[in-house]
Amino acid sequence: MGSEPSIPKEEFKQRQVTAAREAGARGLDGLLVWSRGGSTVDRHANVLYLANHYSQFPFIPDFPPHWTGRAHSCVVMPSSGEPTLLVDLQYYREDLVAVDDVRMAFDLVGLVAEVVKEKGLARGRLGIVGADVLPYSFFTQLRTALPDAQFEEADDILGRMRMIKSPAELEIIRRSCEIGSRAISTIMENAAPGKTEAEIASTGVAELVASGVAIYSVPVSSGPNSWAYGYARLPTYDHTRKLEKGDIFHLDLIGAYQGYYFDLSRSTVVGSAPTEEQRRTLDLPVECVTRVIDAIKPGVTAEQVAAVGQSYLEEVGELKTVAAGDARKGFTAFGHSLGLMWEGPWFMKGDSTVIQPGMYLAVEYRTSRRDFGGAQFEENFVVTDTGVEILTNARERWW
Repeated sequence: MGSEPSIPKEEFKQRQVTAAREAGARGLDGLLVWSRGGSTVDRHANVLYLANHYSQFPFIPDFPPHWTGRAHSCVVMPSSGEPTLLVDLQYYREDLVAVDDVRMAFDLVGLVAEVVKEKGLARGRLGIVGADVLPYSFFTQLRTALPDAQFEEADDILGRMRMIKSPAELEIIRRSCEIGSRAISTIMENAAPGKTEAEIASTGVAELVASGVAIYSVPVSSGPNSWAYGYARLPTYDHTRKLEKGDIFHLDLIGAYQGYYFDLSRSTVVGSAPTEEQRRTLDLPVECVTRVIDAIKPGVTAEQVAAVGQSYLEEVGELKTVAAGDARKGFTAFGHSLGLMWEGPWFMKGDSTVIQPGMYLAVEYRTSRRDFGGAQFEENFVVTDTGVEILTNARERWW
């Protein structure tokens, strides 16, 4: 596969400058940027984006005075001045982090308060980036230690910055989608009667692990349970029921390479050609996604794109199924932005975000009937000056 793509430290430094400038323009004295690592890839984005740091240690509950904040990290960023990266353990990657001042303490939350005071921000107006990452217990400790500070949410500062991907990010994203596409192809090639969902999924999961991917989730459904997005729960694939000839099989494959997601879906019928009704079910998500992607170009809004998908569903009569309560109760958008996690814009009514070149997006659709089954399809792509470049290149139709 060649050398691993990477983001130069200079790019991280420029992100820090931009974030500090945006904070100052809002009247904030600084930002507290939070992330959680520890083998998960659902709340790692903020600190990785700014400082190229990810905690290797899993989350465990606080046990003061011995430790607080395990699996978490924080960048204390004055709107005027240099940032400080605060980490939970001493074996952070010194060769990778992109902040000059890095400090470690087992009492991470206490260290955050100390550094805020040191930087003269204890009476300041501080924006919290990562409000959905910061546990209430951490926040109450901070309020107690910093009674004169004002706190407010500021997630949108990094949200806007992360929306447009740089050339270096796009190289990583292309590699991510290449790996994900190869893995889902392996899974679909191995989907056959006599195997469990787990056995089938494991063939692609092995490829992901060998390629340096952190696996987020592999929701699979098949046969009488194919109406569900993912019927099994812990794990999200059934390891007991063996597929039978004529079963619908579908999955959503989600992972992160160097933190950047791929998120794609495919469906098929195992062991036989599909019936006419199965073929219509399998074709519908592919046609819907294709129609929506064809409408995407710079200058249109997310809700205008969603309207194209809605129009297609009306055209083929799918909305009658939706009205009956089956097809779209799980997720009502036609897609979303991607990057270091699921991000806005969301392709649905009410999102007026303008599509721009450099956005990394996903379009998806899943159809479902409890009395028959379901299928799903999803592609990932980057917006260009004239349209889109599809990055997930796995075969569309496996039937």
